[in-house]
Amino acid sequence: GYGSVRRAVSLVALRLVNSGGEIFAQIGTIGGGGCKPCCQLPGTKQEASETVGDSFERLIASKLGSLLADKIELGEVVEEITERKSQAVGICTRYLRMVAPATFGPGESIDAPGVAYSTEGGAPDAGHPAPRPMQRRPSESMEIGQR
Repeated sequence: GYGSVRRAVSLVALRLVNSGGEIFAQIGTIGGGGCKPCCQLPGTKQEASETVGDSFERLIASKLGSLLADKIELGEVVEEITERKSQAVGICTRYLRMVAPATFGPGESIDAPGVAYSTEGGAPDAGHPAPRPMQRRPSESMEIGQR
């Protein structure tokens, strides 16, 4: 018959903000001899048998546990729905994203790892020099107060 194929993906994401309004987000990925910019909230796909709460627990325990364990307070989850063509499979996809706002507990802080890169001396790639690692160092600790 007539119609179009559409897929649906359920996601959970964490919107963690400190008292200064700074958002905890991924700003890039490292691999293949360089880095690729991307800006996204920490998140994961919801497994078929999971509740939204289970997905958030798995996200925090598996991907963020060493940074955030017992340091954050989750707020009420908000649903966000978007539709766009998936880059991975090339078909229209509806993304059902459950976003939990979160804040740090009183006096809590994190020490997230950081990487410094330089664009000098790398081989050109599509007119741009490839990033070259300089050093790996921890970033400054974020001191968090109550909102």
